[in-house]
Amino acid sequence: MDVRFTTSRFGAGYDAAEVDDFLDRCDRALAAGDGSVTAETVLGARFTETRFREGYDMSEVDAFLDDVLAPRFRAAGGGSAPQESVVGTAEVPAAGQGPAPAPPPTQERGFLSRLLRGR
Repeated sequence: MDVRFTTSRFGAGYDAAEVDDFLDRCDRALAAGDGSVTAETVLGARFTETRFREGYDMSEVDAFLDDVLAPRFRAAGGGSAPQESVVGTAEVPAAGQGPAPAPPPTQERGFLSRLLRGR
């Protein structure tokens, strides 16, 4: 999958290696058509937040997953009706550990909420 995200070094960002690994997994699943990744898997993806080291712009990654990748899996038969995105800043589970728990649907993903982290 050939997609490029803006990198950040001093602000918050998603761990680039985790995002790259997840996108590679999605690319393989789309090519194989085996259903190992669904639209819900894409919308439920979680990545470690980085600070003071290179990471991908969080809003760009979230938008790509919500607007481009999830619809591709729906079109390929890998998911149900559209749902609100729950992409956040938690970690991607290791293979075989199952999906990470989703945050509440009312969770705000704006700049201030990420900055203040619920204070």
